[in-house]
Amino acid sequence: PTPSRRRGSPSGEVWFCGLCQYANLVRTVIGYTITASTSATALYKANCFHSKGHSADCGVYTTMYMVVFGISQIVFSQLPNLHEMAWLSILAAVMSISYSTIGVGLSLAQTISGPISKTTMGGTAIGVDVASSAQKIWLTLQALGNIAFAYSYSMVLI
Repeated sequence: PTPSRRRGSPSGEVWFCGLCQYANLVRTVIGYTITASTSATALYKANCFHSKGHSADCGVYTTMYMVVFGISQIVFSQLPNLHEMAWLSILAAVMSISYSTIGVGLSLAQTISGPISKTTMGGTAIGVDVASSAQKIWLTLQALGNIAFAYSYSMVLI
């Protein structure tokens, strides 16, 4: 260390590393909030279609679910010694394994059922499942966002 630097004061590298970690944390929390609200919306729509039929108008805004999820995060963050609850880690591990198993099972079922629609090297053909070029671009960007969001899970998995 240089004589001008006081002992115990963080260097520029430490500040930059902390900034990167907080930026990643904010990105991950935003992703969790969007994923939770999208999942809650999907559950609501599935229940609505099941009870009212597929021709029913089951539209819902995800904003309400985002607010509810945010409020629940604030409430749970106030619990003392949450990090010392071993059962929470066990529950999280069981849920992660369950989600992975369900995902693999659904992927295998889709693969085993055979090809359902025509695709090209450029992806799904416009007019079959995708109405326009703008919708195809939006879905492509959404898929890239999903891949970027999955990065935070790989840190947990490793």
